[in-house]
Amino acid sequence: MRAVSRVDAPPELTTLIAVDPGREWDTAGEAEAHNAIKETLRTSQYRLCAYCESPMPSGGAVEHVHPKSVPECDVRPSENHHYDWANLLLVCGSPEHCDGPKGDSDLCGMVLFPDEMDPEVLYFTVDSLDGSLIVAPGLPSEESAAAGRALDELRLNDPALKGLRLAVIELIQLELSEGGNEMMARHRAGCTQGFATTIDSYFS
Repeated sequence: MRAVSRVDAPPELTTLIAVDPGREWDTAGEAEAHNAIKETLRTSQYRLCAYCESPMPSGGAVEHVHPKSVPECDVRPSENHHYDWANLLLVCGSPEHCDGPKGDSDLCGMVLFPDEMDPEVLYFTVDSLDGSLIVAPGLPSEESAAAGRALDELRLNDPALKGLRLAVIELIQLELSEGGNEMMARHRAGCTQGFATTIDSYFS
């Protein structure tokens, strides 16, 4: 998991909320806004799942960080969590990790979410032997605890994810063994595999 920076909301979302501020996510007739939300999030997240960083060239599910089914939130206050741009991410939709195990759990203030991360801070590294995502040493205790709970609650060390991270490392090692440099290895792995934190961790 790495930092996600917010870009401007798509105009389709802005228009939808202006017309109906209390609109609920599952109301009919919002396909245009939903597609615009997905594409804007996908682009701003470099076509990676906001949680596990698996590649998402298409598809994905809009994730409500604070569940839309839970009205109140002190950490992420909003008049409408269904369409609050600051509450939305795009995730892979796996039932085994990311939004699958999170479901409708209200984890705000308990776990570290990617839109709360400082892009200049290293929060996670990857164990090159087994593909585990681990909390980086040196974080303040509160942030370290929240990062660790994110790994657990979102199941970011699901066996399938660990295997995919190892595949990224193997691809990097193959590129380097065939005479490629770091830039080439990063580009090849990033374009085909995703998992940016794994790539960064390998070269750190």
